[in-house]
Parts: sequence; structure tokens; C-alpha cells
Amino acid sequence: MVVPQRELPLACRVKRKDIIDFPASHRRRGPRRSVNVLLTLVFVIGCTTSNRNSVQGTVTLDGEPLAEGSISFRPLRGTQSPTAGASIKNGSFNIDSKVGLIAGIFRVEIMASRKTGKKVPDQITGGMVDEYEQYVPALYNTESTLIEEVTNGGKNEFSFVLESK
Repeated sequence: MVVPQRELPLACRVKRKDIIDFPASHRRRGPRRSVNVLLTLVFVIGCTTSNRNSVQGTVTLDGEPLAEGSISFRPLRGTQSPTAGASIKNGSFNIDSKVGLIAGIFRVEIMASRKTGKKVPDQITGGMVDEYEQYVPALYNTESTLIEEVTNGGKNEFSFVLESK
């Protein structure tokens, strides 16, 4: 069955030339087009520059490098930065500027866990799994008193000396 064109919905009655052909007022030619392209490039390049900073440093616990753990920098009120963190390996950490911090004041949280030697039931599988404990004192993580300032263009290298007692 052939349906007459007047009974088709409006979207079906649009002609191909209406979609492809632009009115003359929308066509850009010559120097005006070049200026628009240049302004667009300047905008894109300007918006892709990063104001994030890399952060690196060391962590010791009771005088020994922390073998494995994690470190997080959490922005305090007034600091316009996301939280960033890194793994700690052999007492060292590094947060690359691609995912780094915007200048400001941060609360630092350091965590590390180890096996207790006990087995506990896994809540998902029901099987037995190793139990882990957080061995860095809460003073350095959930109740952290560690505060550091990250600066633009600064060295942003920190050394954290933790005591377990």
C-alpha cells in the first residue's frame, strides 16, 4: 500500500537538500573562517593545560620503609582539588601530575594491612580466606592528623615518619 506524502509525519517529509544544503548566511569562507578556526584551537589548547601537580615521597613506620600500603591526599575545606592517592612500595610513593593534585591543603591518610595468620569465612563463597588487619595506627588514616600543602610548581616531596606505639 502506498501512502500519499501528505499523510506522512513531518520528519518523513524533509527533503534531502534541506538536510545537506545550508543557507548562505551559515557558510564560512575566507578570513572569517580562519579566525574562527584559530579561536577554536586557542580555546581547546587553553582548556587542556593542567594545573595538577605531581606529589612524591617516602613513608617509614618505626624507622623502617613501609613495605606496602596506600596513601591518599584528601582536600580540606577551601581546596578545590579532587582526592588523589597512590600505592606505597618499599617506602616510596608517586602521584603523577596527570592524576595529581591542584594546589591546596590536604589531610593525608596512610593505610597498610597484613595477614593475621587466621582464616575466616568468606561472606560470598562461604569458603575460608586469610584474615587481614590494618596495622598502621588510626592516627595516620581514619583519624589522621597529617596535613600537607601542595603548591603549584613546587617540589611537593613529603616524608612521613610514622610510629606504631
